[in-house]
Amino acid sequence: MEVGTYQSLAAIHAYLFDDIYFFAGKIREVNMAKGNFRFAPVMYLESSLKHIDAMPQSTFEQIIEKYVEMNVAHPFREGNGRATRIWLDLILKKEIQQVIDWNLVEKEDYLSAMERRY
Repeated sequence: MEVGTYQSLAAIHAYLFDDIYFFAGKIREVNMAKGNFRFAPVMYLESSLKHIDAMPQSTFEQIIEKYVEMNVAHPFREGNGRATRIWLDLILKKEIQQVIDWNLVEKEDYLSAMERRY
């Protein structure tokens, strides 16, 4: 599995949620929003994922930019956050030999940072 691709994220999602969701690891087919924030529209989702796959991931800043874009794409109906955090940790570990201690990240600060990004 190539780290940092949509396919690797889909494999992570399928592994985590295969026993729970029939759509585990499959791209969503409905438009979604959380609060006032709308995720990538379904009609642009596949092209967004191809764009994200092509984004560089050599530096911390590039990796975080890619992660934020994947959060905005929100490719699955449920479980995006959990799967994407694992995906991010795999990229960070491969590219810069670091990971995030998610226990030290306040949920409100995290959500606020994502909203401010857009």
